[in-house]
Formats: sequence, structure tokens, C-alpha cells
Amino acid sequence: MHLLLKITAVLALILIAWGISINLQKHEEIKGMRTSQAKITEKLFQETVKEPSEPEEPAVPENPDFRAMLVFESGLIELPVVQGYNNEFYLTHLYDGSEGMIGTLFFDMQCEEEDEVRIIYGHSVFDEPSLMFTPLHMLVSQETFEENRFFDLKTPEKTEHYEIFAVLINDEESESALSTRIRGFYDETERMQYLSEVGRRSLIQSLCSVDDNEKLLILSTCLDEEGSGRLCVFAALKGMNQ
Repeated sequence: MHLLLKITAVLALILIAWGISINLQKHEEIKGMRTSQAKITEKLFQETVKEPSEPEEPAVPENPDFRAMLVFESGLIELPVVQGYNNEFYLTHLYDGSEGMIGTLFFDMQCEEEDEVRIIYGHSVFDEPSLMFTPLHMLVSQETFEENRFFDLKTPEKTEHYEIFAVLINDEESESALSTRIRGFYDETERMQYLSEVGRRSLIQSLCSVDDNEKLLILSTCLDEEGSGRLCVFAALKGMNQ
């Protein structure tokens, strides 16, 4: 009996040590990816945010899948956005193409620039609140939303200005799930009904009105580490500088 207890205790210690080792490896990996992502972001930000004295044709980003820099006015998020030929690759790959569990922000593969509605996906890294789309979870607070409701999509050619008008939770496996992969509306009635439903489900109150001709952008991330729920941030295109 004593021998069995000793064996059990030894096995428990081995499992604890293994768990600690795995967690340390995970944190080291995330730390390395954070450093890599920060360097990439700084480089791309310098290339997309031009000063008048700089050349009109800045250096082309090394990744041909690059589409824009997503930059919140508050500094909440400043990250590159890509678009691949599928919606799987950038779930597990960084901007430079290397493997990484935090992935890269990416447009849905079907999105086109002229679409009435576009969507950008990104991971939430729940034990690293500053990484990727994790900061979007802060927007469910009315106060934090007010401080972070404006962001831009920047390319070397233009800057699109967006204002957030709704933040909601969407269970994509539910029968009542809101469609977020739509690219446009059949008519104005369908658009108004969709926007009304978005407003009804929103967790925050916004004074932002969405005009008939304003394009929409959805920022989508996982709600937790398990289920099918998504946190969706809806924004309207308010202007553009070229």
C-alpha cells in the first residue's frame, strides 16, 4: 500500500513538472512571437504612414498577401492585415510566413475591396491580453468602447477611417446566428433590417449613425478557448484620405 502511494506521488510530481514545462514553453513561444510581431508591425507602420517629405512610392511590404495596417487611434491595436487564398493558413502562421499559434489578422478569403461588407479575423490570446485581437474584448465595456471607437485601415496609397457602432456576441452554431460573411445586401430594406438586428444585439450604446452609402467592416475574434461564440465589432467607413 505504501509502495502504491509512493508511486502515485512520484507520478503526480512528474505530471506537475511536465505541465509546468509545457506552460513555460508556451510562454516562451508567445514571447518570441510577440517580439517578432512587434518588429514586423514597426516596419510596416513606417512603410504605410508616409510623411510629405518621403517618396510617393514607399517600399512594398515583403509579404504579397499584405492588405493594410489596422491602427486604432487610441493605440489599442496596431497590426498588419493580410488575405490568403484560404482561411486556414494565417490561423497558424505569422506575417513572415513562419508558424505561430497567434497567427495573423486576415481578411476573409472572399472579401473584395468594393464589397459592401468585409470581415477581418484574428485570434484572441487569453493569457496575453495585448496580443492580436484580444484587446477587442475590452470594448464590451461602455467606457472602454468610448475611448477606442475610431480606427484606420492604412495602405501606402490611402487611409480609410472607421467608427465602431456595435459590439456583440455571435454564436455561429446557433439557429439565430447573425451572418457575418455576407458581402452585400439585396436592397436597402435588407440592409436596414440587418443593421437593426446588429443594433438590437449590441452590448454597447453608440451615437454613431450608419448612412446608406457607408461600407461596413467587421472585426471578429473567438469569445473563449472552447465554444463557437465570436466577439464581433461592427464599424462603418466614415471617410478616406488618398
